[in-house]
Amino acid sequence: DPFEVPVGWDKLLVLDHGVTNPTAVLWGAVDWDGNLFIIDEHYEAGKTVSYHADQIKKRQLYNIKRHLIDPSCIAKTMQKGLELRSIVDEYRDNGLSFQPADNTVLAGLNRVNDAFKNDRLFIFKTCANTIREIQGYRWKKLKYTDTKNQPDEPLKKDDHACDCLRYM
Repeated sequence: DPFEVPVGWDKLLVLDHGVTNPTAVLWGAVDWDGNLFIIDEHYEAGKTVSYHADQIKKRQLYNIKRHLIDPSCIAKTMQKGLELRSIVDEYRDNGLSFQPADNTVLAGLNRVNDAFKNDRLFIFKTCANTIREIQGYRWKKLKYTDTKNQPDEPLKKDDHACDCLRYM
C-alpha cells in the first residue's frame, strides 16, 4: 500500500535520468514542520523515457505538485527529424512536465547532511536503492600523498538517488 500523504503536505517528485545508468525517481513529502519524507522510489536502467514516464504516472496517486529533474536534461542533445530535442522534451511528449533542479553540489550535500543530522530527513525502508546509495556514498581522494588538500568533491559513482535527494 502506498503511503497516504496528509492533506497540506508539499509533495514533490525528483528525477535523475539515465540510460545505461539507472533512472532514479524519488517521491517526497514535506510536513508542516519542514521534515522531508522519501516515500517511494523508481530505479531502473536500460529503459526508455516512455517506460519511465509510465512508471511515474502509475504513482500519480500522490498528487504531486512539483516535478524536478537533473538540469543537464534540458540540454538539446538528441535529434528527432530536423528538430533538436532534450530529455525534458521527451518526458513532456509523454505527459510529464519538469522544472530543472538546483545542481549546486556542495550546498546541496550540506543541506542533505544537515537534514540527516537534525532528524529532518526520513526514508521509507521500501526505498532500498536510495538507502544502498547513501550507505555507499564516498568522497574523492587524492591518488598520491602530497601536499595538496583532499578534494571537496563526491565520487560520482552509484549516486543517482543521492542526486535526487540533493535536488530535493
